[in-house]
Amino acid sequence: MSTVKEALADAYAWKSDDLGNIKARMKAVIRAADAHSDMNALLIDSIDHSGKMLRPFLLLMVAGDCTDKQHDKLLWSAAAGEMLHIASLLLDDIIDEADIRREVFNWSMLTLIGNRV
Repeated sequence: MSTVKEALADAYAWKSDDLGNIKARMKAVIRAADAHSDMNALLIDSIDHSGKMLRPFLLLMVAGDCTDKQHDKLLWSAAAGEMLHIASLLLDDIIDEADIRREVFNWSMLTLIGNRV
């Protein structure tokens, strides 16, 4: 019998390709945006260090099996939701004046990035 931790690890492994695809979509949107290179670099870094990606993972698990067309829309929806979450974290850092999580000391740049996303 597996533990909850093992079952969760198995589920994440099962959806790892989709989670990687979601991160790739988020990065593609940022790279396609006409923004300052420092802004793009910080956003890409935020995506690379986005943690467990729990929201996209839960969306994938709840959605279950779907057609290819539905799956594509599901991945884009998950990417949009995760980008919104990252933006809220960046803006929260401004409110809290936290410089530890994002390691950014330029509040003006952080505000622009959070609003841009």
